[in-house]
Amino acid sequence: MVVVYNGENFNEAFDSGYQFNEGDLSEIVSDYGIATDYDDNLRWVRPAYTIICSGTRYFGIPWSEGLTEMQPNEFYDQPEELFRVEKEKTIKVIEYYKKDGPVATFKIDK
Repeated sequence: MVVVYNGENFNEAFDSGYQFNEGDLSEIVSDYGIATDYDDNLRWVRPAYTIICSGTRYFGIPWSEGLTEMQPNEFYDQPEELFRVEKEKTIKVIEYYKKDGPVATFKIDK
């Protein structure tokens, strides 16, 4: 499904060089985000990166999530086009146990 915001086709707007405003980006992230990665908290915000799918294309939107009710979410950067690569990865998992259950699990990417 192609993302539509305020009656506009996202792909066409992106291709034409349209500069999305904070309201546009906030709506797109909340309505069409398929995955969000969060970085470590800063003092007032937590950096985030949300991926959206529009038709057969993928886009990333960097933003900051406000950590208090007085700190709004911030959208300073424009979306960027991404290319999806799907591959199978083998991981090694090391687990440590006490007699009564697990203590810690470590995932090691290979």
